[in-house]
Amino acid sequence: MNPRQTQQPSTIRLLGPLRLENQEEVITNFRSRRVAALIAYAVVEARPIPRAGLVELLWPDKPEKQGRANLRWALNQASKLLPGCWEIDRQVVGFDPGQNCYVDLHALEAALTQDDTDILAHEVAAVQGDFLAGFYLDNSPEFENWMVMAREAWRRLIENALTRLIDHYAHTRQYSDALRFARQRLAMDPWVEESHRTVMQLLVRLGEMD
Repeated sequence: MNPRQTQQPSTIRLLGPLRLENQEEVITNFRSRRVAALIAYAVVEARPIPRAGLVELLWPDKPEKQGRANLRWALNQASKLLPGCWEIDRQVVGFDPGQNCYVDLHALEAALTQDDTDILAHEVAAVQGDFLAGFYLDNSPEFENWMVMAREAWRRLIENALTRLIDHYAHTRQYSDALRFARQRLAMDPWVEESHRTVMQLLVRLGEMD
C-alpha cells in the first residue's frame, strides 16, 4: 500500500502565525526557526527547489558542508512533522500536499476562483493575520526579503476576498455578516479610512433594522 494514502491529513496554517495541526497535536513552537522557514518556503513555492538554493536561503552564513548537513537535519524534521507531503531526492526538495495536507492559503486561493460565497467566507474567517505573522529569521536576508514580498501579496489577496464578502452580504442585506468581515478588514489595516466608514455604515444599517 502506498504510504502517502494511509496518512491522516495534516493542516498547515500560514495566514497568521505558522501553525501545524494533525490528529495528535497542534504545533506552534518549532525546534528550529529554520525548520519552520523551510516548511513555509516549500509550501508557497510549490515547485522542486534545488538543495543548494535552500542552503543559500536559510544558512547563508555557514560553510557549504555545514549548510548541507543542516538542511538534511531540517528536512528530516519537516518530514516527521508533515509525513507524506514531501518529494525529496539528492538534488531537489519539493512539497506535494496531495490528499495528505490541507494548506490554508491554497484553500483560500481556490475559494476565490469559485462562485460559492459560503466556501469563501469559511476560508476567510479562518485567517488569523498576515502571512507568517510575527515570524523572523536572523542572518537570512534573502528569506526575509522573500517573506516581506509574500506577506504583501497575501495581504492584498485577503483584503480583496474581504471586500468581495462585504459587498455580497451588504447587497443581500445580510448586514451582520457584512459587519463581521468589515471588522476583520479593519483589524488588518486600521489606518484605512474607507474601512472605518464601511463599519460605521453597516452599524447604521443594523440599527435601522432593529
